[in-house]
Amino acid sequence: MQSYYEPPKEKFDAKTTTAETFLGTYAEIPPLCKRPDAPVDTTGERSFDTIHRTTYAQPSLAKKMTKHQKKFLLRELRKRKYGERALTFPDKSMNPVSVH
Repeated sequence: MQSYYEPPKEKFDAKTTTAETFLGTYAEIPPLCKRPDAPVDTTGERSFDTIHRTTYAQPSLAKKMTKHQKKFLLRELRKRKYGERALTFPDKSMNPVSVH
């Protein structure tokens, strides 16, 4: 038996289910939300801070530490890290925390 294409005897239906059931309605155009072009009030205080800038604010670097404050802070950090043994080395070359 040999197979070959046989065209349909009847004409295809041109209307699809979607075309028959679709009810075309137009949506109402919403009103514009744009502000009218008017000059901005320039009186009073204005803040240019953003939410990101205020949320993730870095500590102020305006306060400079004196040499004495830096030395005290370093000694305190070493004490917290190494305990009291960080202060028991008499010579800086023996101190494991010193940097050469």
